[in-house]
Amino acid sequence: MSARQFALIATITTSALVPFAASATSLYHFVGGEIGFTFNPDHVKSPKTRADVIKELVAARKDGSLSLQQGEAYLPLPQKTVGAGSTGRTRVEVRREAIATNKAGLISRGEW
Repeated sequence: MSARQFALIATITTSALVPFAASATSLYHFVGGEIGFTFNPDHVKSPKTRADVIKELVAARKDGSLSLQQGEAYLPLPQKTVGAGSTGRTRVEVRREAIATNKAGLISRGEW
């Protein structure tokens, strides 16, 4: 085998193995077959301690941002009016109007 062939084989082998070496320290590892990957949390080191994470969790629970991050709540809408609202009508009046409009057949139900 000549030096040129050896260099070519070494280059091809190295370029083929570099992605696998880079993923050796990642959180997920490729696995052939139906599973596709494995989860290895011990391969990734976090700069935060467990106590830091728990402190952040308690703070997020107190200020309500935890439920926002998990999609369990919506951002509060700004309250501009109090009482009858911006239209000057109460909830009961709006409800009565909606019922009357429905009985009159003026509310579209999505039919074409």
